[in-house]
Amino acid sequence: MSAPVDRDPAVDPSLRRGLTAAVLILLLLVIPMLIDAGYAATLRIPRNYNEGWNALYTSGLLHGLPLYRGPVPFLINNYPPLSFHIVAAVTPLAPDALFAGRAVASLSLLIVLWNVGSIAARLTGSRLAGWFAALLVVATMAVFYSDYVAMDDPQLLGHVFMTSALRLLVWRWDSNRALVVALLIMAIGGLVKHNLLALPLATVVTAAADSRRRAAGVLATGVGLVAVACVLLAAAYGAPVFRSILGGHQQATFTQFAANLRDYVLPMAPVVALALPALLAGPGGERGPALLIRAYAAAAFATALLFAGGAGVSYNIFFELLLGAAILAADAVVRLDASLRGTAFARSAALVPFAGTVAILLAAPYRLLQVKWDLLNGDLTRAVAATAEDIRVLAAVPGPVACEELALCFWAGKAFELDFFNSRQAVRSGRATEAQLLEPLRQHRYGAVQIVGSEPSQPHSRVSLPFLDTLRANYTLVRRSPNGFIYQPR
Repeated sequence: MSAPVDRDPAVDPSLRRGLTAAVLILLLLVIPMLIDAGYAATLRIPRNYNEGWNALYTSGLLHGLPLYRGPVPFLINNYPPLSFHIVAAVTPLAPDALFAGRAVASLSLLIVLWNVGSIAARLTGSRLAGWFAALLVVATMAVFYSDYVAMDDPQLLGHVFMTSALRLLVWRWDSNRALVVALLIMAIGGLVKHNLLALPLATVVTAAADSRRRAAGVLATGVGLVAVACVLLAAAYGAPVFRSILGGHQQATFTQFAANLRDYVLPMAPVVALALPALLAGPGGERGPALLIRAYAAAAFATALLFAGGAGVSYNIFFELLLGAAILAADAVVRLDASLRGTAFARSAALVPFAGTVAILLAAPYRLLQVKWDLLNGDLTRAVAATAEDIRVLAAVPGPVACEELALCFWAGKAFELDFFNSRQAVRSGRATEAQLLEPLRQHRYGAVQIVGSEPSQPHSRVSLPFLDTLRANYTLVRRSPNGFIYQPR
């Protein structure tokens, strides 16, 4: 981690011992989990719905198909284009586009961790605190959000740009040139994931604390960069790019909002709670980087809440909150140590770092058992064999195939026919009708249909009961596997 150049507060020996112990424990827990996730990423097994979705669009791009196809209700690409082009550029070096996406995501995670650790070290003056912040992030992900470790998805790639811009601003806040460069990096990150809004908002707030003139300059530059990006998108892809990215509305409900907070924020709650003293203490009269980090964490929470009720939202929407909270958690530990020095409670500072690891330590045994099942009990080996057979069955089918587990269709060499998630959202939002979705089943357009789940008759978020009824009326179940069920026409 990079050492600070302007201030270097000594860390009390008691806190140093506590931080060292926390760092070592987190490392011991994380290493086997990362080995498990890294090994799984080398195997031809589906890990997440998004993997096949991204791989099919990237493969289509490599074969000359448009990324944005206009008003096609059941094939909607609501992601900006840059991640597809980056993964496409890496694909010749990998077995295929999906493995290329996993490689990009793996490298992205390492860069994000480096940025987070460096920023925390700069903010606190302690490299050990920087390691603590980085390990809080990766341990939380490895324990609770392991699907996103080495997964073909642009989320972490987007964070590479945003955390790199944040790192530049922390180092060079007083430089207007650096500020412009950082805004440019943010704009590029927005072409990877367009909902990463926390850092741009935090930059405006922090600039406003310096002067109205600087805030106006940030706003003007940001608006100008967005305008340039829109012109470039229009020139490259035409009007369909805006209809696809902005027009794919998803249902939002309070029930979904509450469930997402419970399932996705609760695991990182100890990290957020540890960060609160640093956030509420304010920047201590400082402006610039100290205020920027706090504004970033607050904006990350606010923007996550804004999107949290949407269908299809997963824990990745809260990753910016985790990144900001981990940096502030390291800051809070060092601040508390400074405030306790010379008191009867000074030695208790050694226990403070463990407050942010409570959820990780409680859940780690179960996660380590999963690692054992994967690596020693043969779960991954069986998954590879089952997936290979699923792919063989689908590849042997003449004509188009509809896969809910899109990676199976990708590996079977089948074109992208049906996006189960976005098609369901299109029906629910009124952009399409249920009849349009069911008609291809009645006409036996698909040579096979693959759906996921533990029971073939059980509807879920991407598959409705009318879809299942129509499927069973017109297709016969020919295969069950851990990946779901495969049907062929009667």
